[in-house]
Amino acid sequence: MASGQKGQDPAVVQRLQELEKERHDIIMKMQELEQQRSEHRLVIQAFENVEPTRRCFRMIGGVLVERTVAEIRPQIEDSINQIGNAIHTLEKQQEKASGELLKVKQQLGIAQEVRAAPASSEGKAATAAADASG
Repeated sequence: MASGQKGQDPAVVQRLQELEKERHDIIMKMQELEQQRSEHRLVIQAFENVEPTRRCFRMIGGVLVERTVAEIRPQIEDSINQIGNAIHTLEKQQEKASGELLKVKQQLGIAQEVRAAPASSEGKAATAAADASG
């Protein structure tokens, strides 16, 4: 790929590789968080058909704790919000990394374009994954 370019500054090529890895890592983490948020939403949906006094179990830090649905539901809803905030932060980091990657590619004279991700967070993860594989 870029390392095969003749006459290129090795430091710039190394920076390009670092940025590509960083961007890939961010995309993977975003996908992981999207999966967790989806799982949390499934739990909230399951709670809709359950009495608030019913016992349930939740894994917290590797420890299984027993609570009632009424106690756990707000915690899971809060977790969904926190995951959403983390995804938003990662989206900003991904945009920044993509911008830096584009600058380095322009320095190297690489014509490949780094596409901006769409507005929706699910679309961003999908587009970013497609960019990383292409």
